[in-house]
Amino acid sequence: MDIGVKIRSLRQEKGYSQDYMAFQMGISIKTFRNIENGKSKIDLERLAILTQILEVPFHTLVYEDSNLSFYNSEMDDKFMEFYHDLLKNKEFLIKIFEGRILDFVKRLNM
Repeated sequence: MDIGVKIRSLRQEKGYSQDYMAFQMGISIKTFRNIENGKSKIDLERLAILTQILEVPFHTLVYEDSNLSFYNSEMDDKFMEFYHDLLKNKEFLIKIFEGRILDFVKRLNM
């Protein structure tokens, strides 16, 4: 399942509007719609924000099968901790690697 479709489904389950989501993420409604429709990619920072807004673990958004037996919440917690450490201390690294990480995740879903 495409990440945009997952975002839309989870957003609708929560009863959130696209306007609300865009505002919470600090992006335009057009950009949010494009993410849901698969016309725009989502960066790692926005992906982390989404997990918090939608109250879902990271793997729910990025992996094809969100019920992966080898994946657990501790891994999500470690990812988020790692991400926040990078964001605070090494913001430039995120810009360098975010495209590579998203490409890697995309390949995992194939």
